[in-house]
Amino acid sequence: MEVRSTLAMNTLLSSRMTATQGQIQRIEQQVASGKKADTFAQLGTEAGIDIALHNEANSIATYQVNNKIIAGRLSAMDQSMIAIHDVTESVKSDAYALMPSDAQRGALIDKATAAFNTVVNALQVSVGGRSLFSGEKTDTLPVDPDVMTTLKANIALLPNPLDATAVEAEISNFFSTTGNFYQGGSLTTATAIDQNLSIDYNIVASDPAFRTTLQGLATIALAPKPDGTNTTDAQYATVVANTASLLSAGVGGVNALISSNGNNQALVETTNTQHEATLTLVGTQINTLEETDMTTAATQLALLRTQLEATYAMTSQINELSLVNYLK
Repeated sequence: MEVRSTLAMNTLLSSRMTATQGQIQRIEQQVASGKKADTFAQLGTEAGIDIALHNEANSIATYQVNNKIIAGRLSAMDQSMIAIHDVTESVKSDAYALMPSDAQRGALIDKATAAFNTVVNALQVSVGGRSLFSGEKTDTLPVDPDVMTTLKANIALLPNPLDATAVEAEISNFFSTTGNFYQGGSLTTATAIDQNLSIDYNIVASDPAFRTTLQGLATIALAPKPDGTNTTDAQYATVVANTASLLSAGVGGVNALISSNGNNQALVETTNTQHEATLTLVGTQINTLEETDMTTAATQLALLRTQLEATYAMTSQINELSLVNYLK
């Protein structure tokens, strides 16, 4: 009868015990840390997918930060343009309803002067040190703060500064050249808010809507009231009527800009909502790849421990075998 050596069997069982103990230790570490691996490489074939998901998450997070800044700028621009619209609409309405009384004319002049200053200040708005209506020159105020002073100086040089028609023409000529009042730069390029999606939110203080508005308000503010000689009642009424039409065009133009800006606001908001949903999905996918499933880990640990105990028992039984025991 052949008696086989137990050495080979012991070696095999010892190797299996070492491997099983290593697996148990790895799963215990995963349970303790909550992570399946410490490095991407340890994820094996899923490493490439995990890296791609992290890159996508980082890209979305960057868009979210930038879009939050853009949303703040769009909101500030919206508030400024609404203010411009409201004061201009009020002056326009009073100009159309103006009666030929000195008191009403004086009140309209005061109102137009205040509205002009409101429009200039609204166009000078900045967020985070960035002027919003200056185009590419974001560090520059878009409107010359001394524009009203310059207009008064130009009018004073006219042959007859008390002629309302001549003053109207001078102001029209002044605003026909953008550089006379606009200090900003050219339009900037469109801004990306997502992959393959950009918005153009360029609105500059030299836009015809603002230029027309400033011209109309300046005309009412600076045109001399009729004195019967230099400016007649009829002349002044014509100047005011012309200016009311200018302001009406300006209000319409500002309305269009507000609408365009609102569309950009809605697009950014929608994109941000989509980013939130996508980031949640990507995060779930990353967690599935990286985080330890505690239920699965517990099942695996129980199975491995059972296997290890069985190997221990088998090893013990083999070690009890001997030739003496066999010959008994």
